[in-house]
Amino acid sequence: MIAKFRLTSQALVLVLCACLSTVAFAADTLDAARAQARKEKKPLLIDFYAEWCGPCKVFTRDSKKNADIKQKLKSVVLLKVDAEKGNGLHLAEQYGVSGYPTFVLVNADQEVIYRWTGYSKDHFIGQIDTALEDPRPISQKIASYKKKKTLNTAAFLANYHVSKGEYGQAIKLYEEAESLRGAKDPSYQSDIWEVKFEMFRREEEGIEFADLHRSAQRALAQADHETGMDIAKSMIYLSKKEKNREQLVGYIGKAMEVAKAMSPEQAKKVPMISLKADHQLYIEGKPEKALATIKTGYDAGWDETPDGLNRFAWWCFENEVNLEEASRLAAKGAALAEPGSDRANILDTQAEIENARGNVAKAVALMEEAVRNYPDRAFFKRQLERFKKALTESEASIKKS
Repeated sequence: MIAKFRLTSQALVLVLCACLSTVAFAADTLDAARAQARKEKKPLLIDFYAEWCGPCKVFTRDSKKNADIKQKLKSVVLLKVDAEKGNGLHLAEQYGVSGYPTFVLVNADQEVIYRWTGYSKDHFIGQIDTALEDPRPISQKIASYKKKKTLNTAAFLANYHVSKGEYGQAIKLYEEAESLRGAKDPSYQSDIWEVKFEMFRREEEGIEFADLHRSAQRALAQADHETGMDIAKSMIYLSKKEKNREQLVGYIGKAMEVAKAMSPEQAKKVPMISLKADHQLYIEGKPEKALATIKTGYDAGWDETPDGLNRFAWWCFENEVNLEEASRLAAKGAALAEPGSDRANILDTQAEIENARGNVAKAVALMEEAVRNYPDRAFFKRQLERFKKALTESEASIKKS
């Protein structure tokens, strides 16, 4: 069975490279990497990353220090490409990269063998093992599937289309995989839900919250505890954004139910602090109790680190509580953060909070500072335009009144 794709909505989600010991890395250009791949008779793995991307940093660290990842990388020539700078922009556009990290496995002629998005150690190992099992170009695999539909190929191609952002094709293939599976094969309902979740998150046409909710219910009926918890927590996040209290309460209850059914080892992996706080806030109706749970549940010293301050401030913004203090602590985090992407991320959090408080002009000023800190990230520029538009609309409304 192939390794199944998991989006990192939490998520769900990685300059050209320097050499690392014991790993076959490319030189400093795509042409040099292709030449090395041809010489060593290995496929070329292109790692598209961004400077601000947390999972990308974890992969870079693991590629240097984790024995299992280093062993897997011996089978390929690795080329690391900053997808937001220089020639990396053009290469990322050529391969249709829209999320980070995206890994694209190609042969020396640059024919795509496979691709996937997101990083965790287990996910990477599963995906690269799957990719290396069949080194034929993806075009040949598609042609083969058209002649004879098989479960593994359907799931493989669905994963491929997810990574390309071709969600309609991915759903169709996952549904075909669901129809092809035997009684003992795992269900693909959670994969179908994940694709729809990503479509909804990206505001793609054709996916309404009600449709996503129905898909989540089908997936939860088939899911194991860990997958069920992922689905429930993701739907909690979206229910908050949609201000759908009925579904929010239902998914908090489902997550608590799954948590009770988990083994002690499984439960250790679940961030119960935020779930407990959600229960206190939305079901018990006790915001001060929820706030205390968050503050005391974090590691000691969280309020003296940029990451800890940003996490707390974002929790407050997401749950629309304690916004005044959240803004002050976000400002403290920005002051402590290194200039560049880290500071820009916290400034973005503070801008969202100030916008929610009705201080749109301040949100604009904060986003201008974020763009100055990290001008290469298009997201920050979009945020700035969004707040500028809101400010213009606010000023026009005041004039009318």
